[in-house]
Amino acid sequence: MSDPTNCQHFGICGGCTLLKTKYPSQIKSKETEINKLFQSYRKLTIHPMLPSPEPFFYRHKVQMPFGRRKIGHKTLVTVGLHDVDKKFIVDQAECKIQDPGLTKAAQAIRLWARKENLNPYNEKTGWGLLRHVVLRKSHSTGEILVGIVSSEGNWPRQKDVSKSLFSHLRDALGKNGNFGKLVGIVQNTNSRKTNMVIGKETNLLWGRPYLLEKIGNYQFKVGINTFIQVNPYQIPTLYNLVKEQIPPNANVIDTYAGMGTIGIWISKQARNVICIEENPDSFRAGIDSTKMNQVKNVKMKKGRTSDLLPQLLTESEIDVLILDPPRIGVDEKSLFAINENPPAKVVYVSCDPSTLQRDVGILSKSFYLTDIYPVDLFPQTNHIESVAILERKKNKD
Repeated sequence: MSDPTNCQHFGICGGCTLLKTKYPSQIKSKETEINKLFQSYRKLTIHPMLPSPEPFFYRHKVQMPFGRRKIGHKTLVTVGLHDVDKKFIVDQAECKIQDPGLTKAAQAIRLWARKENLNPYNEKTGWGLLRHVVLRKSHSTGEILVGIVSSEGNWPRQKDVSKSLFSHLRDALGKNGNFGKLVGIVQNTNSRKTNMVIGKETNLLWGRPYLLEKIGNYQFKVGINTFIQVNPYQIPTLYNLVKEQIPPNANVIDTYAGMGTIGIWISKQARNVICIEENPDSFRAGIDSTKMNQVKNVKMKKGRTSDLLPQLLTESEIDVLILDPPRIGVDEKSLFAINENPPAKVVYVSCDPSTLQRDVGILSKSFYLTDIYPVDLFPQTNHIESVAILERKKNKD
């Protein structure tokens, strides 16, 4: 087997920065960063980072823009990630952190786009058709879902072009499913001038618009625009850290909940779980998930956390509040509401220690930061996931 630390794109591609650093040293470096950021908290215990069982080929979701490069008089479509300076798209020939089946699928899509003479989208001019490739693979079933994000919903020769795409993907993945089982191809339209990848309208080109994923004993339908952690090897570890903080028969609010995976995971421990999610696709997937798994005590609420959380905190006594925000952290309105009506405990699932530090500083008005559990969801990169525990101060009881 080839050395996974050797990648022809390393140093050029912005996908991973630590590939040449030995994995134990990566863990130590990330632990050091967490300790530096939170060294001023006297009541805090920072636990050792939990390493990923699989430090390579762990990503089961990838989003890659289409680009172009000139070779002589020809202009060729490229598919890959931005270079480290974000000046061009690295034409991906290999990747040591994403599942090999997804790499095969991306290569097939590039070949298809070139054969069909489809033009990549130009962000500056707004001209061109192909914007992004979105690929997902189920860790439990091996199913692969392919999404093509384009600037227009109607492709030239759409029926023939779609058939050609299916043929390229089937041949690349192997008829026996050696690299995964293709179950669906969807086309998403994003006509806006924005850095957001996914648009509002999605059409099914072939198969079904979701894959089936299993986490523990629970099954989920995952589409191209529903959130689930990209490293399936660490999901049970991460979710169990949250579950350990839920007292029996607790009333729980789960914010930025996606399709309710954490809420469902802790449902047997809790009395009631309210999951707040604003993304309509994830919200609908959450309702489906509760029905599929026959979970009666998890309720999905559609809307922004900043709009729904303040009222929910005033309506009833909340034992545990779960915060699982995007990289930008928790919004100011929600932080203010949490300080005004503090629950007994906050479990903060963070994917950026700097925004965690900022938000914990604001919440220190009403809470003590007692524990941080770093979890390495993103080996070979500088990204750090962690679970922080905040206990309500006694004078707030």
